[in-house]
Amino acid sequence: MNIEVNKTNVKVEGNNLVIELTEELRKSLGMRQEKQLYECKVGNVIVDNIGNEWYVVEHDNKNNRTKVWRKELLDGTYKFDSESNDFRTSEIKNMLNDEREKILTDIYKGFGKENVLVDTVDLLSMDGLDTYGICNCKVHLGTFDDYRKAKKNGMFRTENEKPFWLDTPT
Repeated sequence: MNIEVNKTNVKVEGNNLVIELTEELRKSLGMRQEKQLYECKVGNVIVDNIGNEWYVVEHDNKNNRTKVWRKELLDGTYKFDSESNDFRTSEIKNMLNDEREKILTDIYKGFGKENVLVDTVDLLSMDGLDTYGICNCKVHLGTFDDYRKAKKNGMFRTENEKPFWLDTPT
């Protein structure tokens, strides 16, 4: 590999030679430009550290958090619950948030365990009933409001012909 050095990208500080890492140099060295999630625009597709693609759904500037929604559907079929439509106690919520299951461990690998935070999910139904209150979890299916924001920002999975569950009842 040849690295071009000139007065615009190199300087000497004492006994140290300092080389500016330009985009071209980063590419030739195989370095990725790390970008903070809050710097991404809503609707952008980002790729985590293990190659999964995610949509940026929402920024919460007050709490310095960014919500992402996985672009691809999960492999396999999962059961919401056989007894109830309450996400707080559902089989799917427990499976999504189980530290031993592949879904959460992959999310940890992709974003770093320290970056996956507990989210307070408002389970307000589409008709305005707050029967189910709130739920605290790291991973959830998405609320009706998440779905609406995703659709508005062009993130709806048009290739998905099958319906999918949300956290909130309709």
